[in-house]
Amino acid sequence: MQDGDRLYEFDKIKVTFEPYFLDSNGNETNGVGADMYEIVMTIREHPFLQDVLGVKEHFWNIFIMDALIGNTDHNNSNWGIIFSLFID
Repeated sequence: MQDGDRLYEFDKIKVTFEPYFLDSNGNETNGVGADMYEIVMTIREHPFLQDVLGVKEHFWNIFIMDALIGNTDHNNSNWGIIFSLFID
């Protein structure tokens, strides 16, 4: 990361989802769980992520790499989005 960059961890983004949506069990949620449905819904629907190019592809690339290397410690706080703040 460079000066002015800020990391937004995915778990912190998920819990700000409003309005709440229904998880795969039909329960109202703000995305605090690790349910794959919640992750995909958050990526697809969260206003914060709407203008982030490639966020869906980034998630699936990490998912596939984790499977290939046998990473069993991947969770929603282990990845995120880096935003660069341009300072003139």
